[in-house]
Amino acid sequence: MKVLIIGNGAAAISGARALRQLNKDWEIELVADEVHPFYSRVMLPEYLAGRVSQEDLYLVDWDFYQKLNIKVTLGTRIEALEPTLARAVTASGEKIDYDLLLIAAGARPVLPEVEGANLQGVFTLRTIADVEAMGRYLESTHVERAIIVGGGLVSLRSAEAFRKLGISVTIVVSSGRLMSQTLDEASAQALLRAVREAGCEVLFNEDVTAFHGDVHLRGAELASGGRVVGQLALIGKGVRPRLSLVPGTSIAVDRGILVDEYLQTSIPGIYAAGDVVQAYDLIRKGKVCNGIWPSAVRQGRIAGWNMAGLGVRDDGDIPMNAVHLFGCSICSLGALTGDETHVRGSFQEDNYRKLVFSRSQLVGALFWGNLRDAGRYYWLLRTGRNPNGRTPPVWAWEKLRS
Repeated sequence: MKVLIIGNGAAAISGARALRQLNKDWEIELVADEVHPFYSRVMLPEYLAGRVSQEDLYLVDWDFYQKLNIKVTLGTRIEALEPTLARAVTASGEKIDYDLLLIAAGARPVLPEVEGANLQGVFTLRTIADVEAMGRYLESTHVERAIIVGGGLVSLRSAEAFRKLGISVTIVVSSGRLMSQTLDEASAQALLRAVREAGCEVLFNEDVTAFHGDVHLRGAELASGGRVVGQLALIGKGVRPRLSLVPGTSIAVDRGILVDEYLQTSIPGIYAAGDVVQAYDLIRKGKVCNGIWPSAVRQGRIAGWNMAGLGVRDDGDIPMNAVHLFGCSICSLGALTGDETHVRGSFQEDNYRKLVFSRSQLVGALFWGNLRDAGRYYWLLRTGRNPNGRTPPVWAWEKLRS
């Protein structure tokens, strides 16, 4: 039996480990377009800031694949799938046969279709190669100000990295607050204060409509008619599942590859996991693209188990983000809107805690500063624990340590 794994991120590695633990004899081949071993994408801004080395990013040693008896081919892109023939085709035309397939191809950055996006000095931050390209540019070009497009996690971590390098920063945010998909209004305002105290300029309800310059970037034009001067721009408008393998196949897709509760696609024997999939969300009660590390690890593991024949169901995702930004420790779980909310602590005390309920069911939580109880609330959300006959805030707060 031969298993082909496309990708080398959290879902791919988790799936490979699960498969090998259950079956020592199957042939496993892993193919990925990057040339590096499995590494931490969340640490890329720290690499950009020079606070960690490239080797510090690696989550496995180079001999990891050999120890698991996995044939690994890095620096090779799978360009097409031929499911009826059970094979994949690389960019060079090589054909790779398989019996079972795990698609863990990840996601790609969202790029706005604006004039000047191909100028030197306009970047995204998704890979080690992206950081290395920015590093070369910073060495060869005098950069006084970076323009950050987007107010999400990648954008803010990048802004923090540039400030550590002594580069001025302007953040252009299309919505009315930072991390609008993750934080509530109060926590977004508290984070904004920290971002501005670090010396970043933030423009809300704005969009970049064009980049301008000769060969190198010189600035950006805004929807309001204004301009921002900058010698480097980083686009952080989120990611989308990499679906380039799907056209020409009968694999069902929506925003991502659609999978069932066993992480199998619409084609038997083909599984998918991680940022590339659209899977069930326990809070939103539907299939969504979450694109978070814990989900990728869990999905990859369950896909690996099921490829080995265990028949394990995936209960679904819980939206989660735990970050440390501009001196602020934040953990957001589930949904932050509901018909009942309860707050304790304050940002000033660095101990803000918020619980969100819908129809007396806990659906979300937000922690600022002291994150030590976040894990137990993740468990409550994941298991749906909700003691009957008790006022929601009472039993819920009892789970918090004093």
